[in-house]
Amino acid sequence: MSRRRFLSLAGASLASAVSGCLSGFGDSHQEIADWHDLHRVRDNRDRTYVLTANLDATTDGYDSHVGSAAGGWDPIGTRNELFTGTVDGQGRTITDLVIDRPEQDNVGLFANNAGSIEQLTFQNAKITGASSVGVVAGRNRGELTVSLSEPEVTGESGVGTGTGVNEDGTMTGHARDVLIQGETDVGGFVGRNYSAQIERAWTTGTVTGESNVGGIVGINTDESLVSQSYAGTAVSGQVRTGGLVGHNGVDGKVSDVHACGEVSGESSVGGLVGKNRGFGDIENGFVYSRVSGTRKSGVVAGHNVSGGRIQHIYWQSAEADIDTGVGVNDGTATVQELDTDIENTAEEMEELDFEGVWTVDESSQYPSLQWQTGKDACHASRTETAH
Repeated sequence: MSRRRFLSLAGASLASAVSGCLSGFGDSHQEIADWHDLHRVRDNRDRTYVLTANLDATTDGYDSHVGSAAGGWDPIGTRNELFTGTVDGQGRTITDLVIDRPEQDNVGLFANNAGSIEQLTFQNAKITGASSVGVVAGRNRGELTVSLSEPEVTGESGVGTGTGVNEDGTMTGHARDVLIQGETDVGGFVGRNYSAQIERAWTTGTVTGESNVGGIVGINTDESLVSQSYAGTAVSGQVRTGGLVGHNGVDGKVSDVHACGEVSGESSVGGLVGKNRGFGDIENGFVYSRVSGTRKSGVVAGHNVSGGRIQHIYWQSAEADIDTGVGVNDGTATVQELDTDIENTAEEMEELDFEGVWTVDESSQYPSLQWQTGKDACHASRTETAH
């Protein structure tokens, strides 16, 4: 073989390899560069996808699939036609997603996710549906690691930003400046957490509903877990309304959490949890909240039912009518009110793990979770109130 022929073949092989890498390592995954690509995911719901560009209202295909489409974006799949593949957002952003389907259930970018969606950010999404409504997925049975900014979500039951219903799934991420409206099982991140996990999540904004309304999740039940999470959300409802969890149901667990939002309702209203059912377990946390309720209302929890357990929760009331830790306690509760001025956080909150889980914000002397970066909304609100 001539040297020129050899170099030609070598160059072609190198170009082919580079092309394969850029297009997704050959056939190993498919790129999403515009709304047309995203829309085609519904044709192959078990594949691996990578977002290679930000998508917004100026991106090719937006008018066809979102802006001018009846009802806006058509969710990928259905409740029974699950997405089982992988989406790697690579930190990129989907902006201006619009879905307006008030009579439809399982509404979101995906109707029902059983795969993995990670490192994906959503900006300015506006979603309307009936039951099981969220920005990323109406229902989630897989893994979601997402960030949301200024999402507006409206529905009836099972309404959240990340997902409406998290069943057997795992969720991590945050939702900033949310505007959520629903009737029952309404949360700033997840509406209903059922045999599932929410870890390292946080929310700010406004959540409004009627029953089971919470800053992170509306209802947490059936061996579900909410851990290392916090909410600085204004939450309003009628019954079972909480700054972090509206209703911690049977065998629900909440651990290493804090909340600082304003919470208002009628019955079973709490700065952390509205109602803690029998065999519900809440432990290790801090609450600084304004709570207003007609009955069964407390800064930590509104109603702790017989068999429910609340322990190692520290609290302060932020100039509200309610200055009781637990409104009605029929179970076991160990909560401690703190003085207005905290001098030594680790000593005064000795039951919290300041070696492996918690840290102290030096400017405010209030506790934060170690994974948090920078000053969160809770510290800002406490500083403003103190001054």
